[in-house]
Order: sequence, then C-alpha cells, then structure tokens
Amino acid sequence: MGLDLAASGDVVVCDSAVGVETYRPGHTRPSSTIEVACGDISLAEHDTLIYVVTGGSVVTRYTYPGGAPSQTLTGFEMAAAVAVDKSISD
Repeated sequence: MGLDLAASGDVVVCDSAVGVETYRPGHTRPSSTIEVACGDISLAEHDTLIYVVTGGSVVTRYTYPGGAPSQTLTGFEMAAAVAVDKSISD
C-alpha cells in the first residue's frame, strides 16, 4: 500500500483492491479514484502527476487527479518504492 500527502492536505492512498484514492481532510469517502492495480505512489509536478508502481518492474505516470496515463517506465528489476521531487516536470 502506498501513501502520499498532497499540498492541499488531501491524503492519497493506493488500495491494491480499488486503485489510487484521494481523501479530503475530514472525509471518509474518496473524492476521486484512479482505477489501476497499484503498489507504491508518489505525487509530482505540484500534485498534477502521480507515479504509480503498476507491476513488479513497471512504473506508470498518470495525470492527477484525472488518471490519464501519460508515461510508462520499464526495465526495473523490482520497482518496490517510488520517490520523486514534488516539483519535477518533463
């Protein structure tokens, strides 16, 4: 399960059974869900992109919170954790 905090205070959680869910402070139901099998997650580009471990050796970048895939990174022996600079851009 992955977890990240958005600058807005939203809690972003990877629930492998559901996908990437965003919870606003004080809420118990997600405000958005990206339906994708996931492991670890990391927000980037001022919380407009999210990197998601989508397989043992694959990291996929999605727009956030929309969930459109925008890049796939492969070739890792085992992608078990993701960390990126919050201000990273192309």
